[in-house]
Amino acid sequence: MESFELNVFKVRKKFLLYIPISVKEKLPFSKGEVVKINLYLNNKYFSLITKYNSIITIRKKIAKELGIKERCKIRITLEKFSEIKRPSKMFFENKVDLLYFLPKKSKKGSKISFEELIIGGESFLIVFSMHSRGSSKEILLKRFVEPRIFGGLLGQIQAEGTKSNFNVIEFCNKNLSELKDFIRYMESLNIKKENLLVKLDYHPIFELKLDQILKEFIHCAGISVNYKSVSSGRSKGYSFKIILRNTVFSELILNSLNKTREVLEKKNLQGNLLILAEGYFSKILCGDGTFELTSMNRKKFQARIKIYDGNLKFLKHYLILLSKFGFKPYINEKYFFVRAMCDYSLAKKLVEIRGFNTNKNLERIHEYLTQFKATTR
Repeated sequence: MESFELNVFKVRKKFLLYIPISVKEKLPFSKGEVVKINLYLNNKYFSLITKYNSIITIRKKIAKELGIKERCKIRITLEKFSEIKRPSKMFFENKVDLLYFLPKKSKKGSKISFEELIIGGESFLIVFSMHSRGSSKEILLKRFVEPRIFGGLLGQIQAEGTKSNFNVIEFCNKNLSELKDFIRYMESLNIKKENLLVKLDYHPIFELKLDQILKEFIHCAGISVNYKSVSSGRSKGYSFKIILRNTVFSELILNSLNKTREVLEKKNLQGNLLILAEGYFSKILCGDGTFELTSMNRKKFQARIKIYDGNLKFLKHYLILLSKFGFKPYINEKYFFVRAMCDYSLAKKLVEIRGFNTNKNLERIHEYLTQFKATTR
């Protein structure tokens, strides 16, 4: 592969490469064709996938990594970009294959492309979208993810995340354990903490407690809050919103969520799919579920499980999911919940799959199990 040495130009704040006619005559590419450009400088290497043109924009991240400066010379090679075949199954060697869920086009019609890289013996995906002016900002993701972790992430998005905005991933909660889990799940996909934004929404009544609230969050989550917003609405509480602004990643996760809901409803839960379903179900319970204790005669507890959602489509989804975990649920459309009685064996199952493990409902489950044992001796 022939290499060429080119000068770097700076226009405003952008670093640009100009491919002269003498070089273009040696290249077998047409304008607009997707190519991989390999950049070499200061004993470092970086690749850029974009549409072939006379002028190539070098992204800020690449310029920083290579130490590019105005008027410096950089060596490049160009090659035709080609994708590997997409998988037909969602699992590979007991892990979720993210490439299975990657859409071919964005909601705006842009082609979503990818390249596989092996780093330290592990498979990664460089994912980006192509548009008329070139390509979007790339994101580097681990290709294979543990089913429990991926199911947990999707369950959090389903319960407490934004599910209609394909430009951003948002997760909103005040429970520090849930926020910490979300960050851990994102890191498992190779999303770094420093790429996440955090917003705190709070009612004015928490103004005097704000320093303590922020201190506890930073200590637990390991990242700072980027901005704060005062809300004077009906809800007199506070919550943290963790945000990742990346259209391609949002498309991937929301497409994964839509496909996973469909698979969980239609297929038998066994093997890797069962592990994913347990992670997914447990986080839905942590976000939107309630474990209730009732007693007819104060001598014997009865228990039931309830999930709230204002979307009837999702209530029907939870109905199917609860049924597959052994419950006999029904939907109350008037008050927007699905509910089912819970016996001793089902309560033990909830503990096993870590349902409600980040909130006080878990205490009620243990109370129910203890009372059940005491009354059945």
